[in-house]
Amino acid sequence: MIKSLKAYWNLRKFYILGVYICIILVGVIGMITDQSNWNSYRENVYNYTNEKDYHTFKSQVEELVKNGHGKDDYHSIDFFSSQFSETGSPKEVNSDKVWSYDYVAASTFGKSSYVNEHNLNTSELKNRLSAKNVLQYLPNSFEEYRNKLLNFYNPTPEYNNGFIFGPENSTYFFVSINNSAIMSFVLIIAPLLLLIMCLDQGRKFSLFYVQRGRNRNKLLFSQFIYFALGSILMITLMSIITHMTRGLFIPNKYVNIPVRGLIENGKQIVALALILTIFIMFIDALIGKSIYKILTTVFSIPAIILFVNNLSSKYRGDLDKYLSNFKFIITLIILSVIIIPIIYFMNLKYSSEQDERFIRLKKLSIPFYLFIVFLTTFDLFMPSVTSSSFSTNNLIYIIIGIFVIVLFGKLILNFDSYLIFKRKNK
Repeated sequence: MIKSLKAYWNLRKFYILGVYICIILVGVIGMITDQSNWNSYRENVYNYTNEKDYHTFKSQVEELVKNGHGKDDYHSIDFFSSQFSETGSPKEVNSDKVWSYDYVAASTFGKSSYVNEHNLNTSELKNRLSAKNVLQYLPNSFEEYRNKLLNFYNPTPEYNNGFIFGPENSTYFFVSINNSAIMSFVLIIAPLLLLIMCLDQGRKFSLFYVQRGRNRNKLLFSQFIYFALGSILMITLMSIITHMTRGLFIPNKYVNIPVRGLIENGKQIVALALILTIFIMFIDALIGKSIYKILTTVFSIPAIILFVNNLSSKYRGDLDKYLSNFKFIITLIILSVIIIPIIYFMNLKYSSEQDERFIRLKKLSIPFYLFIVFLTTFDLFMPSVTSSSFSTNNLIYIIIGIFVIVLFGKLILNFDSYLIFKRKNK
């Protein structure tokens, strides 16, 4: 394996170094962007919140609870009605000419926490977010409230959340604060690996390895080590550096790193990235020509989405529950045990002629095509046929389904299975 890695390094060292350098640059740019966004956010928090309004807001919510109306919507307090004129536009309520809509919605541990904790959607908030429920999220002191708003690693702000306070000409201000550094970039490793595989196939690297007494699996192993595993390690390293250096750019009191949570989220997102990588390696072992690899990958994405959507509500609910628990590591282990041996044995059958076919192994052509027909029927035909009323969308689904079956039938059977039947008839 060491010789294979050295050989691949000599062939692709500039590509490998280029990917790693890009990861480092993205990490550094991310650090700068995070600092800039947080500073912008802090400026808005200081400008558009004030102690007088906060205590007025909190005391009125407390009064609502004391008067036996704790189950009422907290928006019924006078604080809200005093901010609007009869026309519905905001009016000045303090000397700073700043008005505040909602200190609970603005709180990083207020409405957002309550919604996440109780699995509420926005349509339920009006009825479920009572004065008693939200009061527990409002600290006694305004300083503590503001400090919690500014805590970088609170569940929010992140990913362009809107905070409902601001100057008269701006109801919302938006800021993106990235709590996970660049870990989400591991999800682009699978398409990166697919691109590299197509480029290497164009340069006849598989044939190069086979002619020198090595099988195709050693090429796949080298691609995985340098572009998948190496990239994951680089992204993880840059993310760790980003988290460890937060305090150099942001006051330490606002940087309380949730180590356990970051590790758990990091493990799951890496597991998901490896699942996608295994899928790409399987596509590479199954499909021959590079353009067909890309075509199959592109078609597989909507096919999987439609397949899940067409499942019964019970199975779809079970799947949602499974995914919501982030059990990607278990899935990764199962797929590794099943798929990786299949990939290994398929690559042992490699020949240079396979690079021009749709399906590398001719015996798999008909089963693969039948699988496509089954998916197309389940995803497109069955929903259209079983629909209570036939619409234009149903017709479009049927046309797309026929197109997919004909397209893949021509690509797969003409080049592979058709030749098998022809030889048998001779």
